[in-house]
Amino acid sequence: MTDTLVENSKNTSTAPINTNGGDVHFGDITKIYGKSHDYQELVSQIKEVEMDIEDLPLDKIERRLEKGKRLAELTKKREDFEGDIIRLAETFTKIPINTERLRLAKEHFEEGRFREADVILKAEEMSHEQNSLLDARKHKTRELDKLEEDLKNNANEFLIKARITATDYNSPTRFEDSCKYFEQAIRSQADLDNLFNYAKFLQGHNQFNKASFYYQKILEDFGETLTPANKATTLNNLGNLQSDRNELNKAEESYNEALDTYRKLAEDNPQAFLPNVASTLNNLGNLQSDKNELDKAEDSYNETLGIRRKLAIDHPQAYLPDLAMTLRNLSIFYLQISPDNKKSIRYAKETIETLKSFATETYMTQQYLERAQEILKYWKKVE
Repeated sequence: MTDTLVENSKNTSTAPINTNGGDVHFGDITKIYGKSHDYQELVSQIKEVEMDIEDLPLDKIERRLEKGKRLAELTKKREDFEGDIIRLAETFTKIPINTERLRLAKEHFEEGRFREADVILKAEEMSHEQNSLLDARKHKTRELDKLEEDLKNNANEFLIKARITATDYNSPTRFEDSCKYFEQAIRSQADLDNLFNYAKFLQGHNQFNKASFYYQKILEDFGETLTPANKATTLNNLGNLQSDRNELNKAEESYNEALDTYRKLAEDNPQAFLPNVASTLNNLGNLQSDKNELDKAEDSYNETLGIRRKLAIDHPQAYLPDLAMTLRNLSIFYLQISPDNKKSIRYAKETIETLKSFATETYMTQQYLERAQEILKYWKKVE
């Protein structure tokens, strides 16, 4: 069934490594991006395409498919935009607002004026200050503690600049400019947060080699001082990249080390770390499937499924999408890897039933639903 072959989804840790700082409340965030002109324009485009689809006759299949593809693209863009704003808000809660530029940028951000916030953070001025500070550190012409504090503030300004730039989906150089500002932040202060933030950004944009470099740098530079949770997060994400680069043995080592750590952490704090156990098991199952270690893959998927069933009972809105992903993975596994039509059909049907209970349709849940429906159509065709 090559026409419905889908790569099993990997779970990447998106949480910033450093958890110090205030909490970001979803209600507050929706108010912020709800004020944004960019966001309002995107929502308007989505509604327009939805109306176009409703108006199209059912027999206009090609046009409906074309509009459906456009709707999926816009929905994904909206979700990415929302994610960027959440990450920006999280960054603002974690850094000290010690400069006038940061203070003004935060004011604009909280009112949904993202482009105005970007303008406040003048890259040329910040670069000039950075060069002066680095020169002073090199020649020891200023008191060290004050110098490091100023460099930290400069790094924070560039970090916010990178995050704000990432929200500008109308810019053709959005990715390149964001990378430049992330690297400027690291130039001022190559700390754990800045390295991880950039590695995760690169990974999210499929820059596998460069992202791997920064995850490896975290392990090399901070290995002795990393908390177990931080090290496991880095290893899980690195394992995903190694898998994507077909470095399967290295990926397996990374996943297993991360999994061992998460299991130990979950013994003391299951609520915090069982989701990580499930995510890493899911990734390991994908890898074992790729290596044709079918019994091991089946065990990993089934353990993932058991954990996610329990999590979804207590917190359905948070974990039903992950449960649906695992069910979908098992349905594909029993279709393409270890054929068993009864199990494949059962898990495809359960994927669909699970998503009926999920209140919010997202790009990913729609993908899970469509794949499950394709699998059922295939089995019906070959029976």
